[in-house]
Amino acid sequence: MKQYFPNLYARLSLAMAVLLISGAATARGADVTFTGEGTAESPYLIQSKADLISLSVLSNTGETFAGKYFRMTADIDLEHSSDFQGICVGSNTAANAFAGIFDGDGHTVDNMDFKLTVWSQQPTDTEMGKVLTSGTSVKKYQGLFGCLAESGIIRNVTIGAGSVLELNGYSAAIVGYSHGTVENCVNYADILTYGDSNVAGIVGYANYKSVIRNCVNSGDITCGSKYAAGIVGYNCGLVSGCVNTGNVTGKLMAANITETSIFPFGGITAATYSRIEYCVNFGTVTGYKTLGGI
Repeated sequence: MKQYFPNLYARLSLAMAVLLISGAATARGADVTFTGEGTAESPYLIQSKADLISLSVLSNTGETFAGKYFRMTADIDLEHSSDFQGICVGSNTAANAFAGIFDGDGHTVDNMDFKLTVWSQQPTDTEMGKVLTSGTSVKKYQGLFGCLAESGIIRNVTIGAGSVLELNGYSAAIVGYSHGTVENCVNYADILTYGDSNVAGIVGYANYKSVIRNCVNSGDITCGSKYAAGIVGYNCGLVSGCVNTGNVTGKLMAANITETSIFPFGGITAATYSRIEYCVNFGTVTGYKTLGGI
């Protein structure tokens, strides 16, 4: 056909290419079933448990939602569903970091369930178990948002006290690893990690361009390893106007972790290489060494 009708063949090939490209774009767009257009004027609306699970699924297949706006319209009960695995979880890289603007509008996400501890030897009634802190089975960078991009903003979100957060490293109730801005967020859930590091109520690890502003943690933080705090476990960014009322405790909880490796702990942050301002701690901080209220 090509040798007899070269111009027609070229036109058909071009048309098919356009259709294929359009089809791919349409299919991609069809996956986004939220009400709204994702703009500042008409944000995607997160109205239900199903919407939050859809956002989790889409984000964990590579969609970062760069420049897209989201707004919660109601409190959401996740009912401890395993279908919700967090938004942009499992990585600290920009390739899988949420790059949109998510506004909780003062609403609460409750009964979020992460039971992520992996044991190489199960604990018994009389003996501590041995916990894994590395390997493909150990899920790190977890939270409502696992990783937040530099352009990403999370604001006005509350995590309810009914949530079960048994986490590994670089994890927190709101954001596990942040390059962006977290503001006006609250956590009421207790957080437990048996043998991993960089955990907190708001952000597990804050990179140098991150901002954590006007956030509150009221959940108790219990850690069997390093760098745990009420607001941010390990801080390289700006922490401003934050309050912690939760107790922060470092203690031995696994047979393969030693007491000498369980430190430091703080009410606001466990370690900082940047600025902390206008913050208050009301929680009790307990551990073996290197402790601070702020």
